[in-house]
Amino acid sequence: MNFNRFRVQVYIETAVGCSNLDNWHSYRPKLESYQVSHSDEDYIKDQLLKDGEDLYYKGIASLSEGIASVAMGRHSWSVVKFYYSVFYFLRSSLAAKGFALIKNQSQYLWEIRAGETPLKRSNSRYRNDHVGVINIFDDLVGENDLLSTNTIEGKPVYVWLMELRHQIHYRQRDFLEPGFIDEYQNAKVSIERSLYSKLLDRYYDDDTPIFCFDADHACIAAPLKRAMLTKGDLIRNGISCFSPEKMSSAKKLLETCISSDCRVFELFEPCC
Repeated sequence: MNFNRFRVQVYIETAVGCSNLDNWHSYRPKLESYQVSHSDEDYIKDQLLKDGEDLYYKGIASLSEGIASVAMGRHSWSVVKFYYSVFYFLRSSLAAKGFALIKNQSQYLWEIRAGETPLKRSNSRYRNDHVGVINIFDDLVGENDLLSTNTIEGKPVYVWLMELRHQIHYRQRDFLEPGFIDEYQNAKVSIERSLYSKLLDRYYDDDTPIFCFDADHACIAAPLKRAMLTKGDLIRNGISCFSPEKMSSAKKLLETCISSDCRVFELFEPCC
C-alpha cells in the first residue's frame, strides 16, 4: 500500500542510510546519534512545517465531521472525531514549534535545531501515540497552553477528551443513538431550536475560556479552541496560506449543517 509518509520521518530514515523499512529497527543507534546540521536545519524545519500543515488539515477534517455528526444526531461517533481532531492539532502545533515525532519502535522527540539528536520517550507517560503526544505537549508547553490552565472534573482537558473517546469507542457495549450522551445536552437543545451555529459562535468567541472547562460544553468547545490555537501556531511560524483544495471537502461538509456566517469558517480562511 503506497501513501504519503511524514516528510521528516522519511528524511531521517534516508539520512541514516535505511533503504528498507523492514530493517528500520536496527538503525536505532544511528537514529539516536544523528544530529541536525547547520546546513540542513532550515530544510528540515521547512519539511516539518509542511507536515504540521498537513496535520492541521487532518484536524480540520475531523473537527468538521464531529460538528456535522452532532447536527445529524450521531453523537457517539462525534466524540471520537472530536478527540482525533485534538490529537492532530497537538501534533501540528508541535511541528509548528519545531519538534518532530519520529517512530522507531519507541517514540522519539526531535527538536529541529543544530546539534540536537532525537530523544527516546519510552516510559509509561509515552506508552502509545495518544498518551505520548498529550504528555510531550504538556512537557514542552505546559501552562503556556491556554487549555492547560484548568481541568474538567479534575482531569486535564486533553486527557478528559481521550478518556471519553475510550469510553465510547472501547468500553461502552453499544452506541447510544437515537439517544445522546449527557455532554451534548446543550448542543441537542440548540439544534432543536435552530441555534446550533449561534452556540458554535459562543464557543469560538470564548476567549477566557469558560466552556472549554465545562463538561457540558467541552466536547465541542475544547477541540474548537484547540483548532484556533494551532492555526495561530502555524501562522506565527511561517504558514501564510492554507490550501483551498485541501480544505474544500471539510468546508463543504460544514456548509450542510451550519450557517454561512458562523465564525467556525474562519478556521478555513487563508492567512495571506
